[in-house]
Amino acid sequence: MCRGQRNWRSDIGKRALQVVTDHLNTLPDIAARRKWVADMSHNVAFIYRDPKTQTGSYRSDIFLRTFAAHLRLVLKSDVSYGHPIGAASLVAAAVERALTLCRDGGPSAEALPRRGKKSAHGFVPVPWADRAANYLKPIKSLSLQKWREIFELSGQFVNSRRNTIDLFEASTDACESSDGYVDPRSVLVISDDEPENDIAGPSGAGH
Repeated sequence: MCRGQRNWRSDIGKRALQVVTDHLNTLPDIAARRKWVADMSHNVAFIYRDPKTQTGSYRSDIFLRTFAAHLRLVLKSDVSYGHPIGAASLVAAAVERALTLCRDGGPSAEALPRRGKKSAHGFVPVPWADRAANYLKPIKSLSLQKWREIFELSGQFVNSRRNTIDLFEASTDACESSDGYVDPRSVLVISDDEPENDIAGPSGAGH
């Protein structure tokens, strides 16, 4: 895997953890943090804008804030390969991982299973490639309107709403001109197992 793709995956993993810990820092105590993580993790509630009614899939605040990390990178490119199905599935897995790491109220490598003598805390294929792949099918079925909303809502976290709309239109044009062909770049998930040491707790976690 090339260094650029590895850094892209690493950036998304780190961003997801930062988004989750930023929210944890707004909560009053460890009990509230644990409850929020448990609520968001239950039935993948973190995916929905309104978890109670399970509506607004892939438009929750924590998903959009993490997805914005991907948009910041691709906005630098002049080429679009269609709607970022693979990136969205990777973002969903990254948020799931971040919540898993924070299940005790703050990031901890001990929250994840071990691979031999090492904790599998890095955003690596085992188990996150399979988790990301599980999100692919529903993401592939997202309507054009939902993709537009994802791009527009993410724009507020990119500081370039106009550019994200332009990017949406370019990705849509790429889809329409492909005549059903799905470029493998648009469904890229994970293909490297280099761990990232991105464990850093929220201020006051555990106290």
